[in-house]
Amino acid sequence: MQRNPWSDFDVEPTDEFLAKLLHADNLFQDSSFASESFDSHPQGLQKRGRQCLWKVCSWALDKRSLS
Repeated sequence: MQRNPWSDFDVEPTDEFLAKLLHADNLFQDSSFASESFDSHPQGLQKRGRQCLWKVCSWALDKRSLS
């Protein structure tokens, strides 16, 4: 049985919450956005973080569409 990742929060995620997550991911994908200006982590870690964020957002959207 899968654990609901939102169960630690008092409220269910809203469309506004998911929109903010997706907006943040879009900023990282924008080539004109200089992520190096605020993040000194190696590119490999940045890419892995973006991939993880994308998977979480995709999973959340899939779960919402099923309900």
